[in-house]
Amino acid sequence: MVVVKLVRHFIGFIPFVHSQREDRRQLDCSRDELPQGSLNDMDFSANAQALINISRKRLCGQASKETRETWKKVKAGIAEKDPVMASKMVPECIYRGFCPELTCCGYVNTQKYKERLEEYRKEAIESHK
Repeated sequence: MVVVKLVRHFIGFIPFVHSQREDRRQLDCSRDELPQGSLNDMDFSANAQALINISRKRLCGQASKETRETWKKVKAGIAEKDPVMASKMVPECIYRGFCPELTCCGYVNTQKYKERLEEYRKEAIESHK
């Protein structure tokens, strides 16, 4: 399911979804017998702006739990190499300062949101000095 969400991003993002063909990889059963939602591997190449854009959608409280968890792992991996880049990878409500979703998850009404938004804005100001 996560792969299906991520391949929708196409600007600055090149996904490489692994095949489920039996002649390409070792499977426990025929690809036709695999249940919907079976795990599959994916690699991708992305530029910095694509990572920011994807984070705005996939870290949102309205994204599926699996997608959020997966993208948090991507962000953590990036943070190991480039903490500044990772600090820019935030959900849309932090980026914009409000929730643009038709149905809000409610995060913008929490103290944690207010603190994170203030932190994000402070980092933005400090980076321009």
